[in-house]
Amino acid sequence: MGDMRQASQRETQLDVISSVLILAMVAVVGLLLWLMTSNGVALPIWFPLADYIPRVLLGGFVILVVLYLWDQRRRLRIEIEKAWAETEATKTELNATCNWLAFSHDAASKLGTDGVETGMREVLADAAALFDADAAAVLGEDNEYTYVAQGAPRGEAERALTHVALVAAGNASPLLIQSLGTEEGQAIAVPLRVQEDLRYVLCIWRRKADFTTEQLDALGLMGRMVELAIEREESLGEAQSQLEGTLRVLQYLVADKRPDYSRHAVGVAELSAGIGHKLGLRPAARKDLRLAGLVHDVGMMSLPQDVGDAGKPLSAEETMMIRQHPRIGAEIAKAANFNVVIQEAVAGHHERMDGSGYPLGLRGTRIPLEARILAVCEVYDSMTHRTYHGTHSKPEDALEELRQNSGSLYDATVVSALLEIVSDAAEVPAMTANLFEEPPVHAAAVMQRPAELRVPSAWSMPA
Repeated sequence: MGDMRQASQRETQLDVISSVLILAMVAVVGLLLWLMTSNGVALPIWFPLADYIPRVLLGGFVILVVLYLWDQRRRLRIEIEKAWAETEATKTELNATCNWLAFSHDAASKLGTDGVETGMREVLADAAALFDADAAAVLGEDNEYTYVAQGAPRGEAERALTHVALVAAGNASPLLIQSLGTEEGQAIAVPLRVQEDLRYVLCIWRRKADFTTEQLDALGLMGRMVELAIEREESLGEAQSQLEGTLRVLQYLVADKRPDYSRHAVGVAELSAGIGHKLGLRPAARKDLRLAGLVHDVGMMSLPQDVGDAGKPLSAEETMMIRQHPRIGAEIAKAANFNVVIQEAVAGHHERMDGSGYPLGLRGTRIPLEARILAVCEVYDSMTHRTYHGTHSKPEDALEELRQNSGSLYDATVVSALLEIVSDAAEVPAMTANLFEEPPVHAAAVMQRPAELRVPSAWSMPA
């Protein structure tokens, strides 16, 4: 752009200079012609143009100057056209770069939000459209993701992509493949490294037009994005597996003193996630609810085995001990590196809306939403399965307890969501199918969590 501005300024300057000179030259030539054709005009002998030869020399000089000016204008025009061509090329390259950056951003969002299995096929379809290609694929020993454009022969596309994958598998850098054996067209491919191992090949194939170097570079950028998405998903899978193992260990340790713990923890976890679904919480928030439900009573592990046994009245000392289990559970959750949301939910699952709960006596919206959800779920599950203490109740009695104390002890919105879930007999089995499987997100408003640290409730213990 700087060269373009300089060339434009030079053109303006030369236009002005050449215009003035041409006008002067025209006046001089006109004067010479007049002098040469006028017999009656006699110039002094000392005047330079009095003789014929000086007049011819001056005319020749004028012609040379005019030719010089014309040549400079021609050269300047060539420079300006060249500068314009470079500007257009830069603009085209910039637009292509912007398109690729936008595509990379969208693709990363899809792979991150939908996961590799779902998002990859959509990303390949977008890439094929952007490359104007007939097929795109990510091929490897374990998984295969292939997209063939509408109208393209699938058999030919699959053979070409397989050939590309075999050729590219032995390379460590992006490459252009011009010969596809018996198939037509060209292909570009990028080997993908996951966990430092060459495990996949990203390839694009089309039958007619050739690929450019810029497109090969762009595919390299896309390949890096796909590598990161696959690594992220595998890391999340490993983390989830480790988390499940940690939870099983915790459940095993608690079950030694509380045999019903595993069933109770899973019941509260899945019911809490179902309520989160009803309230429109995001998938990450629902997963936090599940985890909080699984470990909400882990603090019971610190109690003597005979404290809180079902059917046995609690002494004042035992009641004080039991009132500490939310705090102890939150400390265990913190030591296990669970996030603050889970810690607060565990710490507050026995708080009550009117402030009558424990261990901190929080009230209203000062109790985290996750803790309010756990409180309602634990009341229902504990009453219907005689967990730890108290007597076994029918589901109707548990629901009546929640209805009567909705808004006073328990969050009314959460109670309403639980009543909807329990009233629909087909919905509860669907929730318990897979502990870590996320239900679809509903577009409902998410209740706000208070800013400061809080501690929450389950059903009332004896004072």
